[in-house]
Amino acid sequence: MAVIKTDTFTEGSDTALESHSSDVGSGWNVTALQTDEFDVIAADDEVANDGVGSRWAGGDEDPSTADYFVEVNERTVGTSGDDRCGAIARTDGSPTKDFYQAYLQGTGNLWLHKYVANTITTLDDGAYVISGFSESTYYDVKLECIGTAIKAYLDDVEVRADTDSDITRTGNVGIHCKNANARITSLNAEEAGVGADVRRHIIPAYMR
Repeated sequence: MAVIKTDTFTEGSDTALESHSSDVGSGWNVTALQTDEFDVIAADDEVANDGVGSRWAGGDEDPSTADYFVEVNERTVGTSGDDRCGAIARTDGSPTKDFYQAYLQGTGNLWLHKYVANTITTLDDGAYVISGFSESTYYDVKLECIGTAIKAYLDDVEVRADTDSDITRTGNVGIHCKNANARITSLNAEEAGVGADVRRHIIPAYMR
């Protein structure tokens, strides 16, 4: 059991994500995903999509198991459904975008999805609506994949869960942002069973 990747997106100046090294783990892999369309914003210690539209970035690590979680600390900044960010797991970096995903929208909805052959399927029973949502608040969004159990957590509380067997590969961990507003301030990915409080790794920007 081990930490796969930890990243607080800290740089001395604005840096392309593909040129950035994580705190623990390796860098960010430029493959068929759009890693080269993300930038680390030095003033805020955050990472963002540098353009318009949905973008995904994958880590360079090779987890030893497909049972792991990916947690990101994030804020949507914008308030539209297109202002969104989150975590992905078990991606192979293919252009068909095969992975599981949990993400937060600027409308205050949290979704649990799978992508298979560029087709999106909503898992569980649709979106979880966050009470009192604020686009400027930092939220922890965690995606957990253990066997066929796929779950999404908001601030350490399970809010969506389903079973699915379409993606069983180990794959890679990663992030998702749509449009330039949404920001991710930290990422932590660990193999299942570590048994530690993941928030020891997640350091919100406002606390740094």
